[in-house]
Amino acid sequence: MTLTFKLARGRGNRAGHQSVITRCLWLLNRLKQGAASKRELIHAVQRELPGAYPASPAAQREAFKRDMRRLRRIFGITLVYANGKYALENPGPFLSLTLPPSALDGMVALKLTCEGQPDYANVCCFLDAIARWLPPEQQAALQAPEALVTLDILKHLDPHPIPPRVWEHVQRAKAQKRLLQFNYLSPRYEDRKPRRFRVAPARIVHQRGHLYLLGYVIPQPDPAAAGEPTRFRIAYIQDDDGLQVLPNVIGQLPTNKPPRYEVHYRLLPPLGRGKVSRHFEEMEVIQREDGTAEVRGKTQDLFYAERVLLSYGQYCVVLGGPELLARMRQAVEGMYRNLGAGEQVEGRKCDPGGGI
Repeated sequence: MTLTFKLARGRGNRAGHQSVITRCLWLLNRLKQGAASKRELIHAVQRELPGAYPASPAAQREAFKRDMRRLRRIFGITLVYANGKYALENPGPFLSLTLPPSALDGMVALKLTCEGQPDYANVCCFLDAIARWLPPEQQAALQAPEALVTLDILKHLDPHPIPPRVWEHVQRAKAQKRLLQFNYLSPRYEDRKPRRFRVAPARIVHQRGHLYLLGYVIPQPDPAAAGEPTRFRIAYIQDDDGLQVLPNVIGQLPTNKPPRYEVHYRLLPPLGRGKVSRHFEEMEVIQREDGTAEVRGKTQDLFYAERVLLSYGQYCVVLGGPELLARMRQAVEGMYRNLGAGEQVEGRKCDPGGGI
């Protein structure tokens, strides 16, 4: 009603008002596709509506300015201008997409279950594109997806049963930024006795069919200065009297801005000739005439990156970065030592990627 009233009071005929509305809608359609310069926006409108803007540069500039003001005032959107381009920052009340709870659960489950799978980066890109159109409260919920995971979803995310009380304590400790105390029983413990930990929870991730808590073990001199968090498989946290959310409030943790590591490798033929799966952020792939493919990217999880590159076997040449190269060297040397040793292999201490 507001839109019709304001245009009806303006000068000109009904066809002129309709032209203005259509012009603004085509501007919105182009902005939905990504940032664009004034020239790109005007060209996008004129491609669909020849003659929509006047030929005179000065008149065209003024008409464009009025259209951008209409978008802000009538549609309630928020635009930002940077580096010579306009970008849609907030779609406003008329263009935002409010998902039903079941659809939001579906987005969370898709993101969690696809982690560690081929083309995970593309899945994240798809979900982020949808999330930009959600209202602020649903966007905030997606920033902490584990809070949306119900017990029904949990059964599909990790086949190893996770007691409801364990999941509730993990969620609450992370949401309230408090220390979590628990007894942990890992198959790596040869004495089969649980160890007790106090952990500052950082993230919950789903990898290779299991849910993990990433957190900083307390005590240590300065948790905020720590490097990579320790990885705990949530199914190994014991549901007993040791499980507590402690009153200690955690300060700022580095996982709010987790470190990112360089990933650099070469795929040999025949893998290099095919489509290269997008496992990492900011991936750049150069496929060469000799059938090899050189890949560069970024990761926040060296454990995950190590597992991906090991899965390529003898067809992968690891070139960097330094942290990943060191881990790969340790893993490959350990596998070589154990190759063909059978039962003669003695138990050795190893670093399972920050896991316990």
